[in-house]
Amino acid sequence: MSAAFLGGYAVCLIGALFPAAGACAGWALAWLPRYAITVVERVAGFPYAALYTRGNLAGWWLAFSYLLFGLTYALRGRERYRPVLPGCICACALLAVTWTLRPEKTGLLEIAAVDVGQGQSIVAMTENAVAMVDCGSVGGPGNAGDAAAEFLRNHGKSRVDLLVLTHFHADHVNGVRRLMNRVEVARLVIAAEYGENDYSAGILEQCADEGTEVYTLRENQDFYLDELKLTVFAPLGAGDFNDAGLLIYGDWGEFEFLVTGDAGAEVERRLIGSYTLGDMELLVVGHHGSRSSTAAALLDAITPEAAFISVGAGNDYGHPADEVLERLAERNIQVYRTDRDGTVSLTVE
Repeated sequence: MSAAFLGGYAVCLIGALFPAAGACAGWALAWLPRYAITVVERVAGFPYAALYTRGNLAGWWLAFSYLLFGLTYALRGRERYRPVLPGCICACALLAVTWTLRPEKTGLLEIAAVDVGQGQSIVAMTENAVAMVDCGSVGGPGNAGDAAAEFLRNHGKSRVDLLVLTHFHADHVNGVRRLMNRVEVARLVIAAEYGENDYSAGILEQCADEGTEVYTLRENQDFYLDELKLTVFAPLGAGDFNDAGLLIYGDWGEFEFLVTGDAGAEVERRLIGSYTLGDMELLVVGHHGSRSSTAAALLDAITPEAAFISVGAGNDYGHPADEVLERLAERNIQVYRTDRDGTVSLTVE
């Protein structure tokens, strides 16, 4: 790449004096970055091409490797230093680490709210499939797509079988394109009247480029991933992005959960008035804990045992609102918050 940059200056000088020669030189020089891009794309497809060090033994392995090489060099000195033995030890240790990171065949469901800051990314993983609802955040130092991809990779997953976008606000979708660069996304579900903006245009363009199948919902539709049934409800509101978003109901035998995106109390009322949902084990609190969502009527209708609140620490919106926390506490609902607890998850048999 250094040669490509330096050569680029030379090509500019040649082109300024002799345009035809500069064009030829530029065509030839372009093969250097093409080669680099090809190598990167091929290597990125290897297992463990990206080895994350947070939340697993990979970080300890890296620290051990530096320490081992450093001690070997310090004890033997520059003249007697040989890297073969510490290199072999580190390679064996890496094999042991990758063995611990391999996907486990559990037959369980894990549902998580990934800590993406002030935004939302909900993941439901079965033994053989991954579903995700939204992937976006605002005001944080990182990208929601990176955080979601890291979470999946740490669980041995490199593919999202179903990605549902409730609506196209930045805090729900601005990490999608980065996610799609890091893992494969097989199917995307959006509302038929999704409201066009820069995010929707970019995401749909990338879906077309990568062959992601896009579903535009005008009516309710069921999706099955192993034993998990996801019902995506068509929008029950209109106009505002929040109220015109999709709602998702998950059913895993005795475990049921609900994700309402940023829908307000009126949409919640229409949901429980139109469908018999029954008792829920988990509710992903609407609109990051905004006072306009998670109304008492919804909580009394579905009686959740636990609630996830996907929210950024010290956010400017005052999320979660005290009124929402009080409504949850009054009903003895166990609350898990990403601003305090980081990524939160439940594993279900």
